[in-house]
Amino acid sequence: MTLHALLSTLGDEIQDTDEGASVCSVTKIIPSQDLGMVDPKASEIDVSIGKRDFIIQQAPGLLSSDRDGGTTGAALWRVTPFFAEWMSDQKNMIFTTGVLNSESRVVELGCGISGLLAMTVSPLVELYIATDQEYSLKRLRYNVAVNTQPATRNTRRSKSEGHHLYTKEPKIITQILDWENSVPSSLPTFEGGFNAVVACDTVYNYALVDPFVQTCTDICALKTGDEPTICVVAQQLRQPDVFDTWLKRFLSHFRCWRVPNDLLTENLREGKGFVVHVGVLRQGRE
Repeated sequence: MTLHALLSTLGDEIQDTDEGASVCSVTKIIPSQDLGMVDPKASEIDVSIGKRDFIIQQAPGLLSSDRDGGTTGAALWRVTPFFAEWMSDQKNMIFTTGVLNSESRVVELGCGISGLLAMTVSPLVELYIATDQEYSLKRLRYNVAVNTQPATRNTRRSKSEGHHLYTKEPKIITQILDWENSVPSSLPTFEGGFNAVVACDTVYNYALVDPFVQTCTDICALKTGDEPTICVVAQQLRQPDVFDTWLKRFLSHFRCWRVPNDLLTENLREGKGFVVHVGVLRQGRE
């Protein structure tokens, strides 16, 4: 099973922005005043994904500050648990086709403070690198440590099975990567590059589009060998114009497929306000 099998499963490739942007006419658009945070005022949030429970510490004080460079990474966004649930599902076609496996290396862009994607996907791959701006990393590391440490009397266990949150230590590296001020060469170096770049709710205004797409491009260009790096992007739909801008820019660098409804878990399906795309860097494009 190969990338060809994955792309065949995904169906028709998006050929132009009009075709791709039509998703906004059939998918629920979240009003701009509903930004999509789970609960921006809570200091902790309980989340269940599959048979695992997580306690996520947020930074509501930081979220309401006027910090230069943004504060959106200080809260858990609604799409993140849904995307983590889908990515780590045993039926996910990215794994069933063998594009990702236990020897794969994954980079996440804009991971924020929760670490949910890192904690749910890392047991399935060789290495998971979670990246964001420096201000997010302290709480990110705290959340990963608390939710993956061996169980004690005070450690929460799975509601359904009573098992430890994790039966093996996840392979997670946390790394500063600011799309506008850092370069992918600051990432740990591995022969052959990375197998996947993943991102969740990282494009919500025009200013982020170019640096985000360029960072995806630069990381994917590190890959050598026959199988290219795939780029998997989940988004909550808020402003059609921002989505159109992202798609146009993404298509200039990547071949792109929208994940169809029947390949998504229930919470990500049409009408929920979210979309997931898979991209492959165009040949000769770096």
